[in-house]
Amino acid sequence: MADLAGRERGQIILIAAFALAVTFVSLALIVNSAIFTENLASRGETAGGDGALGARAMVERSVERSVAAANRYNHSAPEPSIERDLRATSRQYERQQVRSGGLVNVSNPHDYHDGSRVAMNDSGGGNFTATGLSGGDPDWQLVEGVDENGRPHAVRAFDMEIKKTSSLSDTSEFAVVVNNTGSPSKTWTVEIWWDGSNPDLLHLRTERPNGDTEECTETITADEFAISLTDGTVDGRPCHALGYNQTSNTYFGYAAGVSTPYNVSFENGDQVKGNYSFVTANAPATTTLDSGPSAGPAPYLTSAVYDVEVAFTYANPNINYTTEIRVAPGEPDG
Repeated sequence: MADLAGRERGQIILIAAFALAVTFVSLALIVNSAIFTENLASRGETAGGDGALGARAMVERSVERSVAAANRYNHSAPEPSIERDLRATSRQYERQQVRSGGLVNVSNPHDYHDGSRVAMNDSGGGNFTATGLSGGDPDWQLVEGVDENGRPHAVRAFDMEIKKTSSLSDTSEFAVVVNNTGSPSKTWTVEIWWDGSNPDLLHLRTERPNGDTEECTETITADEFAISLTDGTVDGRPCHALGYNQTSNTYFGYAAGVSTPYNVSFENGDQVKGNYSFVTANAPATTTLDSGPSAGPAPYLTSAVYDVEVAFTYANPNINYTTEIRVAPGEPDG
């Protein structure tokens, strides 16, 4: 009897172990199935999110181009031009998304922030003097009292197109100077010149109000090149003198360390040929700029749209995404 009882206990233990093994296998299958289902769902959500973000990026680029074009060519009434472009953009994206069972809608801007645009856009490229001509004042103030006016920055899209023939040297550097109107006086400066031993090597050096400086160089071979002070690029490439110094964690970009309101001036403008423009968030004072473009190269100031906000909606069977998009082309990151 004792032997029989022992065999029965062994069988019971064996059956229990088998049952536990079956339970563990079942649980593993359930967990794996759940993980697989979650991965599929996550991939579906990611795909939908990517589509929404891609459509949003395309809309932002379209609105940026519309704002820039309206400020340049329709400066007397830029808003209607932007609204026409935006309606066309919305219809275009709606037609594209309908084919894939989705929907994109962009409303007309419901919030404009008006400012001003300073520019010289002569077809042949003028001098960066007060008149745009070689005999004009080379050291002059473009605008006074530039302010944020409730925006994150006071200036955006400060771009210069410079001719390679510009006679810049280390003794006659062209400079953009930003100085505040209050006390204590603070000044940010960027100087630009050609290398004395290498005519293709461009130097750009910025100086903060406390005297700290940062310099970058760029090899220029084309007949014309671009510098964006607010985007921090030279010939389309990043220039660390217009951005962050990672070692010191210091920002050297446009107007770094200078509080608003401030003035914007040029020095040695007779050494440079080309064109330039920038948009301010307010209507600064000026005694030198014309009130609109003329037949010659004279620099001018006009009204402009600083930024706009539009409502953006993206929807398909898997996602419904609605947000407000603020567009301010060329606004600095710092």
